[in-house]
Amino acid sequence: MSYRQFFSFYLGQNLYGIDIMLVREIINDPQITPVDGARDIVRGLLNLRGQIVTALDPATPLGLEETNLLTEDAYCIILKTTEEIIAIGASGESEIKTSDDIVGFLVDRVGEVYDVEEHEIEPAPSNLNGAERKLYTGVVKLDNGLMMILNVPLILS
Repeated sequence: MSYRQFFSFYLGQNLYGIDIMLVREIINDPQITPVDGARDIVRGLLNLRGQIVTALDPATPLGLEETNLLTEDAYCIILKTTEEIIAIGASGESEIKTSDDIVGFLVDRVGEVYDVEEHEIEPAPSNLNGAERKLYTGVVKLDNGLMMILNVPLILS
C-alpha cells in the first residue's frame, strides 16, 4: 500500500490539504505588510528571520472570502521552494514544483496531518467547471467530512 501525507487547514469552514512534503513551517499570527499594486492573491510580505516571504491568500483563486488575518487563529503555511524539494529528493515522479521564491499560504486555522492511501484519493468532482476543477488534485473522504487536495503549482502560477 502506498500512503501520502497531507497537511490540512481551513479556509472559512472548508477543509483543504496539501502534500506534507511542500510544507517548510507554520507561523501563527503572521505580521503582514501590504504591497500596493500586487496581484489579488498577494496579501503582502512578511519577515521570516530576515527572509522576505510573499504571503498569498489561496482563498482568492478558490473564489472564497479572503482570509481574516485579525484572528489569533490565522496562520501562514510557509512552503518549501522548488529547490528545497529537489534537494531532499521529494519530487519523485510527480515533479512537485512550488516557487523559486519563499511563499506562504494564509489560512484561517490549521488542521492535522492525514495519512491517506493512494486509492482513497478520488478525482475532483466533475460538476465543477474546468477552471475550478483544475485547482484541485483530488478529494479525500474523512470521518468528519471531505478534504479537498489543492493543486499548489497551479495556484502559485
